[in-house]
Amino acid sequence: MLNRVAIAVVMGACCSSVASATDWANQLFNDRDFDFGSVARAAKTEHVFEFTNPYDEPIHVRSVRASCGCTTPTILTETVAPGATGQIKAQFNTRSFLGQRGATVTVVFDRPRYGEAQLRVDGYVRRDVVCNPGELDFGSVRCGVAEEKRIEINYAGRDDWKIESVSSTIPGLDVSMEETARANGRVTYALTATLTTSESGFVNGEIELLTNDANYEKVPLSVTARVSSAVSVSPSPLVLGRIVSGENATKKAVLRGDTEFRILSATCGDPRVTVEVPSETKTLQMLPITFSAGEELGPIEFEVVIETDQSELGPIKLMGQAEVVDN
Repeated sequence: MLNRVAIAVVMGACCSSVASATDWANQLFNDRDFDFGSVARAAKTEHVFEFTNPYDEPIHVRSVRASCGCTTPTILTETVAPGATGQIKAQFNTRSFLGQRGATVTVVFDRPRYGEAQLRVDGYVRRDVVCNPGELDFGSVRCGVAEEKRIEINYAGRDDWKIESVSSTIPGLDVSMEETARANGRVTYALTATLTTSESGFVNGEIELLTNDANYEKVPLSVTARVSSAVSVSPSPLVLGRIVSGENATKKAVLRGDTEFRILSATCGDPRVTVEVPSETKTLQMLPITFSAGEELGPIEFEVVIETDQSELGPIKLMGQAEVVDN
């Protein structure tokens, strides 16, 4: 009898330990479920789950696995510093799997202690709609320079099926659609997308094809790009550090261009910030920025807007930071 009691106690402790390991890991994620909805065959379909480290020591992701081959998980951030955000990507394998699919993605942590988080993805991979290629990937593009990509969309099924409109929330993306063939229940569309943006960074979003199919009205398509500026600025942000109240601090921002350029203006809404604008035209520019600390103490953030003679770039925005301290 005592042996049975001891075994029950041990088993209870083990179950409690497993539950605890799962609970703390799950709580790192604000959202652990994602539904892709209805997606076209061969379309690139992925979702990034984010988690935040609330601890005073780094979190380390040891491995990820999926319960079904329809989903491929990837660790985007292996080690996450305290207060930072990590990412796990789940990609639907729309070329190899069709119909209603779903998978549980298990994320295994081994620091600061062992734990497992359970994520869930679901979706319906359509048999009747095929996209070629499976995404609008613009690759590396320049600010202000228009880049064009095309996708062919093929449908097989109803004679009256059609794409009625295209919905996009991506700034600078213009999409047009043309029906190129229709016969015997087969329909082909040519989609042309043009991306023109003045904001550098990553574009990672999607557009939706709105059809007359009441059962599967929307067909999403992934849109990605890496947008770089012909003129870069560093350091970014510009950190002036600790400044004693009543004193000034100056630091130079460095602007580099692919070709020679001139700075037309550099303005800041904070009257404590002054910028000395050079008049030369060259590929490397030094921009002295001065912060005059007043009586207001504590951390300060400001933004400098830089205009150049490269009008297609639009304004270049540089963030600045400082901390005003007492004598």
